[in-house]
Amino acid sequence: GWRGPARYGEPPSIAADAWAALAFASIARKDGRSRDAALAARSLLLTMQRADGSFGYVSRDEPPSAYATMLGAWALLVGETLDGDARAHAARTSAFASLRALFRASPAAVRDLAGFEEQTLWVLLEARRDGGDKTGDDVLQTGARDLVQRCGLDRKTHACARPLYEDSEVKLSAGPEAGAIVALWHPWVTAAAARLARSDVELAPDLRADLDAIARWGIAMIEPSIDALAQVPEYRLAIGRA
Repeated sequence: GWRGPARYGEPPSIAADAWAALAFASIARKDGRSRDAALAARSLLLTMQRADGSFGYVSRDEPPSAYATMLGAWALLVGETLDGDARAHAARTSAFASLRALFRASPAAVRDLAGFEEQTLWVLLEARRDGGDKTGDDVLQTGARDLVQRCGLDRKTHACARPLYEDSEVKLSAGPEAGAIVALWHPWVTAAAARLARSDVELAPDLRADLDAIARWGIAMIEPSIDALAQVPEYRLAIGRA
């Protein structure tokens, strides 16, 4: 768990701190009582960022982790709404540049993973909308095509042919003993497709229409599960596998 940099003893992993910074900043936008915790978590995150803007999973001495870099970039983006700190802004810009570089250079770390690629696309689109970051159209265009291909869209039925529960595992760090989490592909596909279809990214009309169809299909698949998920304890919804 994450109990704060001043009380923890040993620093938490970068991914844990990024999650904490993201959660506290999201809450602080509505409840100012979380602001100090959000800024403390962000301050710790800034000390863990690598020189190229990326993040390792546990420490800055590790190779870049696509998962931790995505989380770190997202946390810094949301945290920017709390103040106008110039250092945090530069770190956020650098983190997103590194995330796009990982997308381009390391397909096995991002693009080959159902669900994780789409989460990454969604976070990049958040930066485009909320952070004014209009760079990286090539990444979003490539991701949009990947999304349609992964879904296996049947244009007659407007449904994805990919089995609903054919999920993938996201490696959390490098090395043979690295943990992994299971990524459910269709919720993030739905979210990313909806956002891409309505974005200002330059996309072919047919591709934009396919994205819209996938978003509508995904919503139809998710809606019947909402009542059941609402009855599940929150901790179970957060369970991954490490």
